[in-house]
Amino acid sequence: MLGRPQYELTHLSNSQRIELACDYMVHEFRKIFREISHEEAYKAIAYLKPKRDDNEDERDIRIRDFWNLFCAMSNTWRLKDLCSCVTAVNFAWKKEDVHLPSLYPESRQGWMNKLNPYNFDQAILHLEDRSNLEEALKESEREQAKHPKGNESDPLIAVKRQSIHLVRDGNGRLSHRIVKWVAEGKRLPYPTMSVWAGQGDNGPRNYWVPTDHLYVVKKLIGNVTEDVLGAWSLLALTEYRNRVKRDP
Repeated sequence: MLGRPQYELTHLSNSQRIELACDYMVHEFRKIFREISHEEAYKAIAYLKPKRDDNEDERDIRIRDFWNLFCAMSNTWRLKDLCSCVTAVNFAWKKEDVHLPSLYPESRQGWMNKLNPYNFDQAILHLEDRSNLEEALKESEREQAKHPKGNESDPLIAVKRQSIHLVRDGNGRLSHRIVKWVAEGKRLPYPTMSVWAGQGDNGPRNYWVPTDHLYVVKKLIGNVTEDVLGAWSLLALTEYRNRVKRDP
């Protein structure tokens, strides 16, 4: 019989990583239940995160459930490829205040689509045209009306690439902040935004693969599942052996 996976001994129990996931899930949770305050949503999500006083039998289950939920909300529901980089062993995460010129959108929306490629100076030049700014303000107001009050202050998620931060989540909030800054007169110093900044070497390695994905992999490739998962992610292989392999 296999022993416990002991996920609490891995990077999955890192406090910064868990807080990032909580912030993200609170942001998305409040899009569904708009009447819930940020504090209420955080309390509900924080209840799900791994705790030091969990007993031994609960620890692996709680960590598994927590990251399965994060990956379901980000990748499966919102179609944002966050699960791999947020849970990768070779990515370190830290919450920082980052100046606007250092933030680059991974996906562009609205008025940003007119800039190809995106460049902060070109973005400001575009918005200095009065008609462009008025159009962008209307776009921003329409988008903000779809979200609960205060969501625009939620942290972005970005990956550092040399001198820039590539925004993986929060491109709409970035767009809104730039438009607001220009409309308010472009006062210096540049404003900052709260950002969960990740830094890693090359692509993500040894990251969490949702348990339901592993059932699909098992059905598709059968006997070679362990070989494939071993090359893909050791965490995935561990979860497969402890939770999926023994099931019919």
